[in-house]
Amino acid sequence: MGHHVSKDKKRSSNNLTTPKGKKSAKKPGGLLSSSKGAGQPKGATQTSKTESSKKKMPFLRFQSSQAKKRYQDQMFEAENNPEPNIDVSNCELDEIPDDLYSACNYLQKEALLLNNNWLSGIDKPDRLNDFRTLRVLDLHHNEIKNLPENIHQLENLQVLNIENNKLSKLPSSIGKLRHLQTLNIKSNRLHSFPEEICNLKSLRTLDISGNKIVRLSKQFYKVRTLETLILDPEQMHYPPSDECCKGTEAIMIFICSDNQIEYLPPSNFLLDVLDIPTSPSKVSQSLAKHLRDEESLQKSVDDYNTQMDRKRQEFANIERKMQQEENEQAEIAVKMNINRNKYLDEVVQDSDKMDKELEVISHKKDEERRKLLQELEKIENGVNRLIEDMMAENKRVKQVEQWIDELEEERMKDDDWCSVQYEEYQKLRKQEILENMQNLLNDINAQEALRLQNLGQKDETMKLALHSEEVASYQQVEDVLLNKEIGHTIVTDLYIQQEKAQRDAFEVLQLQKDARIQRITEQITMIEEELYNLTLVELEKRQMKATLEASLLEEKRHSLINMLEQLMEEQENRRMELKKRLIEMEQQKDDDETDYWLVQYQRLLDSKPQAVIDRERQLATDVVTILEDSRAGEYIPVFTRHRMTPETILDITDDELKQIGVHELGLRKAILKNISKYRAQRKLGNGKESAANLINKEKEAMLAEKGEHPQPTAPPTPTDETAQPFLRRSTSRQASILARGVNSECVVCMDNQSDVIFLKCGHVCTCQKCSEPLNQCPLCRGEIVSRIKLLSNPR
Repeated sequence: MGHHVSKDKKRSSNNLTTPKGKKSAKKPGGLLSSSKGAGQPKGATQTSKTESSKKKMPFLRFQSSQAKKRYQDQMFEAENNPEPNIDVSNCELDEIPDDLYSACNYLQKEALLLNNNWLSGIDKPDRLNDFRTLRVLDLHHNEIKNLPENIHQLENLQVLNIENNKLSKLPSSIGKLRHLQTLNIKSNRLHSFPEEICNLKSLRTLDISGNKIVRLSKQFYKVRTLETLILDPEQMHYPPSDECCKGTEAIMIFICSDNQIEYLPPSNFLLDVLDIPTSPSKVSQSLAKHLRDEESLQKSVDDYNTQMDRKRQEFANIERKMQQEENEQAEIAVKMNINRNKYLDEVVQDSDKMDKELEVISHKKDEERRKLLQELEKIENGVNRLIEDMMAENKRVKQVEQWIDELEEERMKDDDWCSVQYEEYQKLRKQEILENMQNLLNDINAQEALRLQNLGQKDETMKLALHSEEVASYQQVEDVLLNKEIGHTIVTDLYIQQEKAQRDAFEVLQLQKDARIQRITEQITMIEEELYNLTLVELEKRQMKATLEASLLEEKRHSLINMLEQLMEEQENRRMELKKRLIEMEQQKDDDETDYWLVQYQRLLDSKPQAVIDRERQLATDVVTILEDSRAGEYIPVFTRHRMTPETILDITDDELKQIGVHELGLRKAILKNISKYRAQRKLGNGKESAANLINKEKEAMLAEKGEHPQPTAPPTPTDETAQPFLRRSTSRQASILARGVNSECVVCMDNQSDVIFLKCGHVCTCQKCSEPLNQCPLCRGEIVSRIKLLSNPR
C-alpha cells in the first residue's frame, strides 16, 4: 500500500515501543514520561512536530486552524501508514470524533494517543467496542471527570495512562481488564484508594501519586504481579510513611503480613498471567509481502485504490467544509471583535463620565469635610479656651475668697472680743439695775400692804352684794376666756408658719445672692454644656467614620469631668456652710424679737445701696449693650461710677480703660472693637440705630452666609453678668453645632432630648428616663458610676 501515497503527503512518524517492541507515536510528558518512568519500556523515545497548545480553558474555546490541520494530517497518515498507532495529541479536541472510532476499528490499530486535548470524557461509550484492538490508550493532560462503565470492553488493553485529569473515582468494571499491566492515575482528584485495582491480575506498574489517597486497601495483597508502586509516602497512614519510603516490596510485605499471607515475589507469577499478543511486525511483513505480489493481488489493489480515491474525495469535501466553517468563524470573530471594541468604547466613555462625576462628588465631600474639620477645630479650641479661662477664673476667685475668709475671721475675732466686753458691761449694769429694782420693790411692798388692808375691808362689804350676781356672770366669763385662748392658739400657729416661711425665703434668697454659689452654679452649667457639645462632636465624627483626635476628645472630656466633680463638691460644701451659718443665726435670735427672719430677709434684699441701683439704671442702653457684647458685664458698676455716656465712650482709649479698672487685655480689645463698630454705625445711620442693633445685624449676616438661621435668645438676667464671657462662647459653639443638623436626641428612644451626664465617661447621649436601667454608656461602653441631670437642656 505504501507506493500509493504521494511523497508530498508523507509525514514524519513518532516512535513508541509497544509492550512487544512495536513502534507507535508518543508525546513527551505522556505515560512513559511520568514519575520515575512508570510503565516505560526500555528505548522508548518521541519527538513532537508542534508545541503544545494546551492552555487554561477560556470561557469559549474554538479549535484553531493549526490544530484542525494537524488532526487531518494525522488521520491521513494513520490511514496510509501501516504502523499500528494513531497520534492525535495536541489537536484541541473536546470530544472523540466518529471517524477516529471507525479508523481504529477497520485499521485494527493497537495504540491511540489522545493526550494534551480538551476531552472531558468518553462521550460515546456505545462505540467503545471499536477500540477493542487497542493495547495502549494515552489520555493524559485532559479534563476527563469520569470513565464509562463499559471500559472492560477494551479487553486487550495493556497500558492505560489517565494522568493529570479530574477523576474523582474509577468505574468498577476497570477490574475486568485482565491484560492491563500499566495503570497511571497520577495527579487526579481521588480521595480514597480504588478497590477495583485489587482485581487487576496482570498489573505490573501502578502510579497513584498526586492524589489525596492516605490509605491502601487491605485487599491490595491480591495484586501479586505488582513490580512498581508510586505514591506519596509522606501523606500515607496505611501503610505507615516509614514503610512506604522503603519501596514497593516493603509495602507488599507489610500488607501481606497484615493479612497473614506469605509474600511471594512478582517473578513467580509473570509467566502465568502475561498473554503474548500477535507481533505487529509479523502483520507488517505479511502486508508488505502481499503488496509486492501485484499480480496475485491486483484486484485487491484496484479495490483499495478505488476506496482511497473515494476517501480522498471525502477528505477534500471535509477540507472544503472546514474551510467554510473557518471563514464563517473568522467573520463571526471579526464581528465579535467590532462589537467588543464598540462595547469597550462605551464602557470607557461611561467610565470617564463616572470618574468625572465621582471627582466632582469627591471634591465636594472633601470641601465639606474640610469645613467640618475647621468647625470641629474651632469647637475644640473653644473647649481649650474655656478650660483655661475657667481655671484662671477659679484661681482668681479662690484668692478673693481666701481674702474674704481671712477678713471674716478677723471680723469674727473682733465680734467675739466685743461680745465679751459687752457681756461684762451688761453684767455690771444688770447688778446696778437689780439693786435699784430691789429698793423700789421694798417701797412698793409697803404701799401694797396698806392697799391690801383697805381692799380687804372693801371686799368684805362687796362680797355680799356680788354673791347674788356671781352665778349669772360665771358662764359668760368662761366663754370669753375660751374664745381668747382659741384666738391666741390660732395667732401662735400663724406666727410659727410665717416665721418658718420667712426663714425658708431667707435661705433661698441667701443661696441666690451668695456669690460663690452663683459662680459655681454658672461654671457647672458651662461644663455641662461643653460636655453636651463634646458628645455631639464625637457623634458627628463617628458618623463621618473619622478616627483622628479620638484620644484628644477623651482627654478633654475627662478634664471637664474632673472640674465638674470638683465644682459640685465645692457647691455642696458651700451649701453646708450657709446652712451652718443659718443655724448659728437662729441660735443667736432673741426670743422676744418678732419677725426676725422677715427683717433679715429685708436686710439681705436691700444689701445693695439704692443709689448704686439707680445709677446703674441711669447708664445709657448703648453703653450697657457694648459692655455685654464685649463680655464685660461685670464692669457696668465701674462705668456707672465714672458716668460714661455714648458720647464720652466714643473717645475712650486703652490706657483710660486700664485706669478705670478694666485690667484684662482681651476685654479691653473687645470693648474698643465694639466701640469702633458703634462709631461707624452712628456715622452711617446718624445715630438712629444702637450698638445692639448693629451687632445683631452683623451676627444675622454671618449666619446667613453660612446658610443658618439666627437662634432666638432670651435677655440675660442680672445674675449672669459674671458668666457672660463663657456662656456666650458655649452658646455660639452650640448654635454652630445645632445649625449643622447634628442629632442631639436620645440614642436609646430616639424621641427625647439628651439631658443626663454619665460619669466617669462624661457622655451626654440619653434622656433621664432611658438612663435609669443602663449600667454602661451606649457610646463608649464604659461603666456608669453616677448620673447628673443637666441644670437646663442645652437645646
